[in-house]
Amino acid sequence: MKKLLLILLCLPLFIFSQEERKYERTMSVSQFAKELKEAAEKDSSYTLENCEITYDPLLDKEYVLKNTGDKEFEHDAVIKDIHFNENTFILINNCKFGKRVSGYVPTFTFTECSFGTLVLDSINTNTFKLSNINAEWVDLMHSRNLRFEVASSRISALGCTSGRSIVVQKNDIDVGSFNGNIGQILILENNIDHLGIAHSNKTLIDVAVIENNIISSDYNNLFGKRRLRLFLYDKNKLGIGSHSQYEGINIGTYAGNQNSWMSLGFASKCNAIYISNNKFKNNYKKVFSKKDSLSQQLNNTRYLRTSISPEAIKRINKNNYIVDSLWNKKQKNDFVLQQIQENDSLEIHLVPFNFSGDEESLKEIITNHCDININGIEIGKLSLVDNTLDICNISENRFTKGLTIQNVNADSLFVMKKNVFPDNNAVSIDHSVIDQFGFYFKTKKIYTNQVFNIKDTNILNSEFVSRLSEITPQLRQFINVFKAQGSSLKNRTILELKNLETNIYMLKYYMEPTINNWFHWKGFEFLKWYSDYGMNPFKALTYCFWAMLYFALFYFFFYSDWDKIDRGFLIKRFNSVMDYFTTEKRIQDFYSSAHDKEMTTFTDFKETLDKNKVHMPSMLASLARPIYQISLLRYKLLNFSYKKAEFMAGRKWVDLEKKDRYLIGILTFFLTLTYIIYLIFIRALNSIVLSINAFSTLGFGQIPVRGFTKYVAIIEGFIGWFLLSVFIVSLLSQMMSV
Repeated sequence: MKKLLLILLCLPLFIFSQEERKYERTMSVSQFAKELKEAAEKDSSYTLENCEITYDPLLDKEYVLKNTGDKEFEHDAVIKDIHFNENTFILINNCKFGKRVSGYVPTFTFTECSFGTLVLDSINTNTFKLSNINAEWVDLMHSRNLRFEVASSRISALGCTSGRSIVVQKNDIDVGSFNGNIGQILILENNIDHLGIAHSNKTLIDVAVIENNIISSDYNNLFGKRRLRLFLYDKNKLGIGSHSQYEGINIGTYAGNQNSWMSLGFASKCNAIYISNNKFKNNYKKVFSKKDSLSQQLNNTRYLRTSISPEAIKRINKNNYIVDSLWNKKQKNDFVLQQIQENDSLEIHLVPFNFSGDEESLKEIITNHCDININGIEIGKLSLVDNTLDICNISENRFTKGLTIQNVNADSLFVMKKNVFPDNNAVSIDHSVIDQFGFYFKTKKIYTNQVFNIKDTNILNSEFVSRLSEITPQLRQFINVFKAQGSSLKNRTILELKNLETNIYMLKYYMEPTINNWFHWKGFEFLKWYSDYGMNPFKALTYCFWAMLYFALFYFFFYSDWDKIDRGFLIKRFNSVMDYFTTEKRIQDFYSSAHDKEMTTFTDFKETLDKNKVHMPSMLASLARPIYQISLLRYKLLNFSYKKAEFMAGRKWVDLEKKDRYLIGILTFFLTLTYIIYLIFIRALNSIVLSINAFSTLGFGQIPVRGFTKYVAIIEGFIGWFLLSVFIVSLLSQMMSV
């Protein structure tokens, strides 16, 4: 409370001091332009400090715009055609441009100018513009209330550490760096190699919009840079590094170390970042021949640093050269350029400016390069939409208001880990993240959905397993988001997570082959095959049906008490057929004894009923009489059917005429075929029912099979119990997750 009162008391004094601010010097726009031209013509640097630049209607007509009809813009000033040498240093410090008119402070513009290093420090005006300029370095500092615009310019390095609004549009920039307290940053339609935002500690940015830029790291404009470094690591292999370090878009202050970001805290914050419709073009390797005049291009580079690997020196010439560290700059340059001229072709790699290593480290650098790298920053809302890139890394950040990642065409890899998400409903992530999700390990890109080759010794170590385990929390975070939103990507992400866990258990088993690790590994592989880790219960049910059918097929070829179809049964049926064709028996003769015995039983039942009907209630007699009547009707129908089905009529096959044999033979064939189909149907039906019974129950009583088949039925019962249990759990899991 005391601090608040103190601030309120001091506020009028602060405002008064701002209004009464005095400058040591005052000059007109034309005088300022004259001093700049004189310095440029002398190829000397220029410094202007503590100065107020005002408008003189008589003297400044050449530089001040006249917009008839719009008084607010009548005092906008434009200075053009000032060309400084690229080695010069221009400092404009604590200067005010223009006088406030009717509440409006004019815009000040440099256009069609050239500068070496241009430093704008503590600029006091409404808007300061650089349009169609060429500069080695432009730096804006300590100008919190300024709108700073850069358009249609060629700048090697652009740095801004403060500003109310910064607009960078349609420029060709090697390096852009934006740190400090900045209100709004608009990076639009530029060709840029490296864009860095919030690299320094305690950076506070309100909104950053990065749209429709081409982020390129290739050889098209490499030799147009003024600062290069050569690293010769073999007789025909050269690394060329520029100060842009081909980082793409790099946002945040913490690029990762052994400490946790939670212990470090978030030094930089941004309320909102929008990155959309950017294209990344990377080409890290090229083979030059002598006709490319590479040495001449390098000679045109102003700042050229070289270093040479001692191993490269040994391979180039077996004679003892002076050690690299003892050579001066000229000796190094001459030696490297000599090697370039002596080789018919030279393999060149684009590397960071500070690269120093062998070919393996070069591979790792190229592999680990990220087109978009967002690390260790607190962001209110991040929107990453419709970008075409190679590798994207978003790690160890805190998002407080929203996160949107849509249509990120990551051709190679998408890395996310250790991020703090906002409310699940404030997160929008599509399949483009899941499709290429993974991480990079040494010189290889690792994806969660890939199949690992256990013959690769590089992955059979605890470090690799630890890296795999490190990204599982991020997948679980995705799953929670998709679950809360009811997204169909939930199951897909669960599959990715479970595949990853299966790979982890596989690697653990090969590193430590124990029974427990084996069961973990094979258990996960079984769940993947059987039910997609429990997410597809009907796939499991399908396998259950196939298992029952396979066991039924097995039972089909073995005896069952339910149908009693075996060799004895078939022999008995063939004997009956042979008797029918070799004797004068009719069809009803084969069944008459059984039916006559049955009818005798029913006749005795009728006589007993007639005798005792007076000794019992008439109701019982009425109920019992239909039993006999139905049996009698059945008997008569069967006898009628046998008579109608009779085709031999008491004759023997040998007594038949040739014509009758032909007709009866055809009829016999179809009757035999029908009977065989009937037996097959009965056997198949019994086999299927037996398999279903054995698969779905354990200990169901007397098993209707014998011998070895009995044990198969018991095994099927155990398998069925296990598979159906997993199916039920999977089904319940899906029902509960709705």
